[in-house]
Amino acid sequence: MMPVLSDRFAVVFKTYAWDEFVERQAHRLEDVTGSGDFFVSIDETNGAVGPVAFPNVTRFTNADLVRSGLANRFEKGSLLWWNPDYAHYQFLAEHGDYDYYVFIEYDALIQGSIADLIARVVRERVDFVALPFRIPVEEWFWSKTHRQTYPIDEMRGSLNCITVFSRRALMKMRQRRMEMSTDQKVRYWPMSEAFLLTEIARAGYAHRSLEEFGTLGAYDWFPPTLEEDLPHHAGSTFLHPVLDPRRYIETILKSNPPLLSFVLPWSDTRRQLNRVDSERYLHLLPKEFRRRSRGALKARLGKLKLWLLNVARLEQAVPTGSPVAGGSSRPAWIRWPRSGLVRLFGSLARSPIHWKSRVG
Repeated sequence: MMPVLSDRFAVVFKTYAWDEFVERQAHRLEDVTGSGDFFVSIDETNGAVGPVAFPNVTRFTNADLVRSGLANRFEKGSLLWWNPDYAHYQFLAEHGDYDYYVFIEYDALIQGSIADLIARVVRERVDFVALPFRIPVEEWFWSKTHRQTYPIDEMRGSLNCITVFSRRALMKMRQRRMEMSTDQKVRYWPMSEAFLLTEIARAGYAHRSLEEFGTLGAYDWFPPTLEEDLPHHAGSTFLHPVLDPRRYIETILKSNPPLLSFVLPWSDTRRQLNRVDSERYLHLLPKEFRRRSRGALKARLGKLKLWLLNVARLEQAVPTGSPVAGGSSRPAWIRWPRSGLVRLFGSLARSPIHWKSRVG
């Protein structure tokens, strides 16, 4: 049976750092909270962030999350990079008396009345709001590995930078994470993007796309929106990621664009970087080139090592002097021509290493 309808809600601004930009983002969100209660939720795993000029602040670390019974499991990155929904359950444990919860990452933005959004969620009896993937789940970068946990016909995916939960939906998600934490059959730990919408659908709870509640504008994993460009997005209800110049530049560099795109004036990379003063990023490019070159060399040497190991195994399996096809004592595939070495190391400068985002 559905609970008695109410519109008492909490808006939770999630962050792991605190500086002038993060504070500005928090104020922007507080300004549109309306009749709800506004909270700042801070992950202090990497250290305390210091004073925060908001009345409702909750702080926690990874150790707190694990002590609560949540599994210390992640397949890549870090505990909260893979499981950002863990922070939701920590907040629920401290503030479990709200009917609805709105969670927003520090680099996301809502430009519209959150109270109006919640009023519609209540009216339509919706349990969960997020933005479903706009690509078939089969094409999602992480879908192959997540098939160890969810059948492909049941798997769902969503971008969760802005989410809305009914209390019963949030309690159900926490229950499922706890159950899976002790289930030895869970071979691959699902990331938040797959876990939330899949489990909501499995539970039969009503869910809606964020797009039904406003215009998306630039709401995706990439590319970022520069904070000073917000006036150009006044007609967008939801935005992500919104960044200050430093974080904007870091995000573009982390996307690993081809190195040539840094010097081509018509490339997307140059167009994006030209949004900020060149003095902010030119000094970072040599470091980025060195990082990329080391990564490419490491990858190529790893392939060479694997090839040499395969050669050694094959040579052990073939008796000395035993002829094989072509009259040689070695198969053709293990005869490494000089041109092959040239191709191997020459490709270091030509082949970009493409960044694999959370969505692919």
